[in-house]
Amino acid sequence: MGDALSLQPNLVTTLLNTLTAIDQRLSRIETTLRLNGPNIPNHGAEGRRKPTTDRASKKCGCLFKFEVIETMKGSDVWILHYPNEEHKVHNHAPSDQTSDPRARKLPPYMLMEVDQWLREGWLVSKIQEELKNRNFHNVLNTDLYNRKRLLRKEDNNSMSQLLE
Repeated sequence: MGDALSLQPNLVTTLLNTLTAIDQRLSRIETTLRLNGPNIPNHGAEGRRKPTTDRASKKCGCLFKFEVIETMKGSDVWILHYPNEEHKVHNHAPSDQTSDPRARKLPPYMLMEVDQWLREGWLVSKIQEELKNRNFHNVLNTDLYNRKRLLRKEDNNSMSQLLE
C-alpha cells in the first residue's frame, strides 16, 4: 500500500488534483491522485480538447497516477490501484519545495517587521532586498503585494469602525 508514496517523498506538495467520486450503488469512495510538476505551460498543447478530458498531469506530462479505493463504506481499509504499468513511474525529479506557498511563509517576528515596512510605504523591491539580506530568499513579490493589500483592507475596516 505504501508503494506509491515511497516513489516520491514530496507527493503531497506536488499534487495537482484530487478527484473524488462516490459510487452511490456500492457506497464507496474512490480517489485519484495526479502530479503537478515543474511549471511548464500547457496551453496550446497539440490535440488538447477540454481540461476535463486530460488524463495525465497537466504541467509536466508525468503519467504517474494511482487510485485509492475504499473497500467498504466507513472502512479503514483501502486498496491501492495503478491503472497500468506506465502510471507507476515518474518522468521527472522531485519538485523544488521552496516554491510551495507554505515554504514561503515568514516567521511571526519577521512578518511583523514586514507589516511595519509596508505601512511605512517601503517599496516591495526594497523589502525583498532586505529579506534577502536576512536570508529569506524565497519570498515572492506577489506575496508582499498580497500582504500590502490585506493590510490596507484591515486598516480601512478599522477606520470605518472608528467612524461609526
